[in-house]
Amino acid sequence: MKEMKEQYPNPRFTSVEEEEEYWQKHSPLAEGYEGTVQHKRQRRSSYLALRLSGEELKELRDAAQRAGVGSTTLARNLILQGLRAERDLLHRIKALEQKVESLTR
Repeated sequence: MKEMKEQYPNPRFTSVEEEEEYWQKHSPLAEGYEGTVQHKRQRRSSYLALRLSGEELKELRDAAQRAGVGSTTLARNLILQGLRAERDLLHRIKALEQKVESLTR
């Protein structure tokens, strides 16, 4: 599993007083504190909405749970597997057509 990068590194302190002073200034509860929101970057730029029946969605969720992944991750993986299989099949069909053509000459 990929190790996540630390988004909010905690500073190191040499004393309890130093830590208390830091958090008095940097706590989201401190008056006047202006923090920044870190948004997780999406690696994918396109989205696709699918319509599934209730039973199909339940089946997808059950399969995802068995696989230990989220349902959208499983759906994406299944779609990519299907696309790879189709691409491989098209290459094999093309190779067979070329073979047939070479034999009929």
